[in-house]
Amino acid sequence: MPIMKIRSFLVVLILMGMMTNITSARAQSDREESSADVTAPVEPTPPDIDESKLFTELLAHNELRNAALLGYTEQRTYEVTDTTGKVRAQESGQMEYRAPDKKTFVTTSESGSGLVRRLALNPLIASEIEAASGKQHHDSSVTPTNYTFELLGEPFASPGIPQRNSPSG
Repeated sequence: MPIMKIRSFLVVLILMGMMTNITSARAQSDREESSADVTAPVEPTPPDIDESKLFTELLAHNELRNAALLGYTEQRTYEVTDTTGKVRAQESGQMEYRAPDKKTFVTTSESGSGLVRRLALNPLIASEIEAASGKQHHDSSVTPTNYTFELLGEPFASPGIPQRNSPSG
């Protein structure tokens, strides 16, 4: 009986040590993202714009974008690495989105610790799927409920500085 207790203790100790060494869980997409599209000249703030009009135009643009996005499918790789960069667990698969609010993930390969995949990667993937259809998705939206803008009015400055409102107010 004491040998079983020692073995159980060692297994728990090893698992705890592995979990404390895990520093990140990250998702990688197979899509290449380019920052070339992001670097555009900043235009001066039009004299007739205010915070309300800015939000109105932003929300209208978001509705057009959402209406145009019918769905996508992409290969994803999620992995957990330790402080040395060694991959401790990895899960790859196909993420599929269908408008207006459905995401699914089908695993095509797994490697590394099953416990780490179950405790770290599976909840990460599940939260991404839930965010597509649940309340969490709307809580992070750039809307007047969640953010305030302060127009700077400078020709070479950004049109506004978004600031996240606190959940309580």
